[in-house]
Amino acid sequence: MKGMWKKRLSAFLLTLALTASLIPAAAAEEHHYASAWSSDGSYHWHVCTDQDCDARGDYESHDFGATVTTKSPTCFQPGEGYQECAVCKYKKTVSIPATNAHKAASGWTWDTAKHWHACTATSGCPQHLSEASHTFTSGEYSNNSSFHWQICTICGGTSAKAAHTDANGDGVCDVCHRGGMPVTNRITVTFMNGSSTYRTQTITKGSTPSNPGTPSKSESGKTYSFVGWSTSNPGSSAIYDRQSYKSSSQVASTALSANTTYYALYNVRSNNTITYSIKAGKSVSFDRSDFRDVYENEFSSGSLRWVEFETDDTLSTSRGTIYYDYGGSDEQAFSRSSLEDERFYYSSGDGDYDLNNLSFVAGDESRTVTLDFRACYSNSKYAEGTLIIEVEGGGRLQQLPHHYLQGGYRRCGGIRPPGLQQRVPAGVQQLHRQVHHL
Repeated sequence: MKGMWKKRLSAFLLTLALTASLIPAAAAEEHHYASAWSSDGSYHWHVCTDQDCDARGDYESHDFGATVTTKSPTCFQPGEGYQECAVCKYKKTVSIPATNAHKAASGWTWDTAKHWHACTATSGCPQHLSEASHTFTSGEYSNNSSFHWQICTICGGTSAKAAHTDANGDGVCDVCHRGGMPVTNRITVTFMNGSSTYRTQTITKGSTPSNPGTPSKSESGKTYSFVGWSTSNPGSSAIYDRQSYKSSSQVASTALSANTTYYALYNVRSNNTITYSIKAGKSVSFDRSDFRDVYENEFSSGSLRWVEFETDDTLSTSRGTIYYDYGGSDEQAFSRSSLEDERFYYSSGDGDYDLNNLSFVAGDESRTVTLDFRACYSNSKYAEGTLIIEVEGGGRLQQLPHHYLQGGYRRCGGIRPPGLQQRVPAGVQQLHRQVHHL
């Protein structure tokens, strides 16, 4: 029994000891907080000052008051300020939005594409108020010697300047129509009439000139007949010499791409006349020098080589006959057709018949015989004239003028071409020869 009480006492004492040991631990749970507040961006609290204790007392969210402005906002720039917690006095920085309270200037500001009113509320505000694209009047341009541009009808601003363009080369800008640019598609067509300019036209490259009309040319003792226009220069004589040519209407229908000069071409007819006078029943010999003079009156180059004749009905047996080697061993009478078939040569040995051996034997009547002739250097170069033989009544011949010479250009052989060339001095050369009875 005594032992049992000892055991119970021991247990009691142990319990009491354990209880006593717990009393200081309970006292240790009491925190000692600082009086000052601690905080972060969202909360505030009191820190426990006990060693190694991280307890927080009065831990709560901030209670921010109204924003206090430190930098006022502008119409385009945000301001700055802060808000303070009413409990812990923590301050947080806040941004104050721009006011957007823009004020438009009365005038326009513009660039090459748009116009707008600038904001005058705050210096440097970049806001464009009432911004819009320019309005231009179609086809209206301002310009200088290098550029053109358009002016906005609303703000007076200008479009971007652009260089003039002239695709067709007419010296006028294709866009603004300013002239004075270099003309690259204009060409000059000149019409020459001998040594004088008949007409000048300026046309667009690739187009046709207008009809130049019909020029004229005159010279004492000569008749000029216009043939056409050639691009081959005939010189001041303007004589047709088988050059290719166009009529005035053909010129007006021929498009040109470069400066062109046309030259007038003419047929020239002169009074190249040789006149022989003879008594009826008598004869007269042809003098080759008379035909040579006709040729040389026309040309300064080449020399007479042969003569061809063309007859008409004034040559008949009743009025007279043309003979070769009259009275000689080779005498031959020519009919009209046989005379036209032959050439009569200036130099002996060049052909069958020498020009100097031709004679005309007159009939018994007083008549005039007319023979057209060509004094030829070649088939393409000759002078044309007329031989007139005047047959008079009986009696001794007087000294009479027998031929008159003036210049003109013809061609031998075939159909007479329309061209003539003139190289003869003006005036009439008169020669005299005594014709004797044979």
